[in-house]
Amino acid sequence: MKRIGIFVFYDKDGIVDDYIPYLLDDLAKNFQELLIVCNGKITEEGKNKLYQYTPNILIRENAGFDIGGYKEGIEFLGWPRLAEFDELVLLNDTIMGPVYPFFEMFTTMEEKEVDFWGITRHYRVNENPYNCECGYLPEHIQSYFMAFRKSMFQ
Repeated sequence: MKRIGIFVFYDKDGIVDDYIPYLLDDLAKNFQELLIVCNGKITEEGKNKLYQYTPNILIRENAGFDIGGYKEGIEFLGWPRLAEFDELVLLNDTIMGPVYPFFEMFTTMEEKEVDFWGITRHYRVNENPYNCECGYLPEHIQSYFMAFRKSMFQ
């Protein structure tokens, strides 16, 4: 499966901590292409760490949190470019690891006939911390790691 990733990074001081290269070392092996979106500033040392994984680094204003970064990354790449891939993975720097190689997860999920998937399901919460119209926090796939098949994003 031909896969592209958009990884959104944020640090208030623009520092790329050591867990990021540890994550990207394994993760990048599973992508044919990777775009790193930096929300806000990044140090020169941090840029150099990230350039080890891709020449595609987009630095933008820290607006719209991770979802804003995903959106701007998608717009930066463009729909014609994304159409060249079978799967689009959106993830951010709140994920740590891996504990096991990502290859195992991607290989398992390649066999599933799904339009999208993620690695963490957040169960319904009867409280309403975000003032949702439905009166509770619905069950959802958490936004720090979501994968979309071409059948969905095209």
